[in-house]
Amino acid sequence: MKKAFLFIFCVLAIFTSCKQDVIFYDISQEIELNEQSILGNVTSMKKIDSTLYAASGLFYTKSTNDVRWETLKAPTDTIVNLAVGEVNSEKYLYLLGKPTGSEEITYSVYARKLSTNGALDNSEWKEITSGVSFLYDNQATTAPNAYFTKDSKVYKLFGTSFNESPVDAT
Repeated sequence: MKKAFLFIFCVLAIFTSCKQDVIFYDISQEIELNEQSILGNVTSMKKIDSTLYAASGLFYTKSTNDVRWETLKAPTDTIVNLAVGEVNSEKYLYLLGKPTGSEEITYSVYARKLSTNGALDNSEWKEITSGVSFLYDNQATTAPNAYFTKDSKVYKLFGTSFNESPVDAT
């Protein structure tokens, strides 16, 4: 009698313990990934209206409707960070980049005006200042502000210039 219960228990355990589909069928149904279009580690990403920007040493952009990223020409070899600022309803994209051939660990800030859909306009990048240690923005969706630190002081960016007097960071 014990053997009958043990046999019934084992049979029930085998049929109810797990369900496993055919693994080769599951593998055949997986979606094939596209080739990687951003190389390296993404250090910064910004969405401005319908345009995305990314920095990973190089500078990339794509529309929110596109699948692949496009590499853009940047004013420097190494792009470290991105920030967004707005002045008089005009948006600007700021890049923090290591100057070409520089051995120092200080960076330069570059600015460029954006068009209404968040894409770069036809102007050129303008270097605002050098000797910068950090670039950031306030992450606001309306009226964003961008800042940078230089010599342990915080400065606010205004379009293609900055306030010469440090901002009170407290």
